[in-house]
Amino acid sequence: MEVFYAKTNGMKPLLFLSEHEIPAKLTFVDVKNREQFSENFLKISPNNKIPAIKDGDLTIFESGGILEYFADRFLDFRDHPDRYAILQWLYWQVGGLAPMGGQNHFFREFAPEAIHFAIERYTQECNRLYGVLDRHLANHEFVSGDEYHIADMAIYPWVWYYELHHIDLKQYGHVRRWFERLSRRPSIEQVYRDYMAES
Repeated sequence: MEVFYAKTNGMKPLLFLSEHEIPAKLTFVDVKNREQFSENFLKISPNNKIPAIKDGDLTIFESGGILEYFADRFLDFRDHPDRYAILQWLYWQVGGLAPMGGQNHFFREFAPEAIHFAIERYTQECNRLYGVLDRHLANHEFVSGDEYHIADMAIYPWVWYYELHHIDLKQYGHVRRWFERLSRRPSIEQVYRDYMAES
């Protein structure tokens, strides 16, 4: 199996592999040099985005699909009693936190001119989403419930960028507790130490 990744929130598959000690060939995609637009990568990821995987003849792009595939293949996730409780939070990240966080970052850092309405709109929406997550974590040890699972792996890399999104984590005590605990998890420490440090 080959996993294509970059030093972004697309680290999610690496968190799964590290947690469950699953070997894979890791291929770094240099998005700064637009390698994600190469003809060969387009065959694996038609949306020109990372992460993506190639497992035999199967290719999967989009982190949510990859994590669900990994869970089904390696963890018998299809029979998990909390399957849909976990999937709803995975899709919450895919459909909410990811696009809102991405737009927040874009309009703050990359827009050619400051569009205050957009900055305010996406900052407010990020804060709303952090509030949703905070209320959930008030009654759960992990996003996925009582165990660290793929929803946590999907959400953590976005919360890792909370400062870039101008989120005050002190306002979200349950998210902060969850984030700090996961940040000390050996499998997560290993991924961010070994791969985020690459040039």
